[in-house]
Amino acid sequence: MSSGKAYGQDRDYQVLCRDILQRISPESLIALDGDGVDVRFDGLGGTDITFDVALQDTKGDFVVAECRRWNERIKQEAIFAFAHKVELLRQHTGRRVAGVFFAKHQFQVGAVKHGNWTGIRLAVLEQEQPIKGFALAFQKYDARRAKRIQEAIAHLSDEITLTGSLSAAVIRKDGTVEDIGRVE
Repeated sequence: MSSGKAYGQDRDYQVLCRDILQRISPESLIALDGDGVDVRFDGLGGTDITFDVALQDTKGDFVVAECRRWNERIKQEAIFAFAHKVELLRQHTGRRVAGVFFAKHQFQVGAVKHGNWTGIRLAVLEQEQPIKGFALAFQKYDARRAKRIQEAIAHLSDEITLTGSLSAAVIRKDGTVEDIGRVE
């Protein structure tokens, strides 16, 4: 989590993460400091801190993100550091701050547990997805079942014409199928 600026594919990934946050948010999110990418906050915890993405809603609350395109799983230490940055921004501004940690691949279980505990949302997002049709998965930890769980989101913004009927079903990992019904 350096304080430098990203370039090339790293910056492209940050822009994708920003665009997706703006697309899935129920409220309008405005990009800070120009385009909302590589936004620096001065004097947080005695130093200057840069967030990969920083957005603000109409009430003045923040949504910030860390965007990692690493090929290995994200370790819990990365979540510790990001959660600390989020908390410093909360303390410095007195505003609500939502943190989202994007990764190209999975998170280690300890990272998922700490994300749950701190309220940091952990999102797996493949690079180079079109903003018109993307998929991402939020990872959580269910302590009762002692398992990592995922909540998937797929977003399509193109026109679909039905020529018949559409059926929906949920297929669970254990093989059970729940029929949701038909859409006419």
